[in-house]
Amino acid sequence: MAYSIDFRKKVLDYCERTGSITEAAHVFQISRNTVYGWLRLKEKIGELNHQVKGTKPRKVDRDRLKNYLTDNPNAYLTEIASEFGCHPTTIHYALKAIGYTRKKNHTYYEQNPEKVALFLKNFNSLKHLAPVYIDETGLDTYFIANMVAH
Repeated sequence: MAYSIDFRKKVLDYCERTGSITEAAHVFQISRNTVYGWLRLKEKIGELNHQVKGTKPRKVDRDRLKNYLTDNPNAYLTEIASEFGCHPTTIHYALKAIGYTRKKNHTYYEQNPEKVALFLKNFNSLKHLAPVYIDETGLDTYFIANMVAH
């Protein structure tokens, strides 16, 4: 925790009165480096305010990522990472931060009764046809995902 500005002023006033940084550090039970830092701060900016450090810029622009996901909703993390020039893990954390989840919502909560009735009517009209089962063991899922997306 940072020292208060009043405390800093008391320490520096004591230094000016006695002329000894070591003695002031001993009396106030702080390190000499702290006192030297406050003296440098006062010389540099003229005040003893706490230094507020800024945050570093984000690697991934969140707005650009949202726009990219709107245009490419089925993109893999590796594809997104190559677009943004970073690691897929970085994209994972950025997606987590903006609230995107890995799981898709498979239930539709707002059903339109007219559309449901139309679907059931069309589906029931196909009951006379024999079902067809497709073996997907030989399909490349990456290829299929890209074909569906385009």
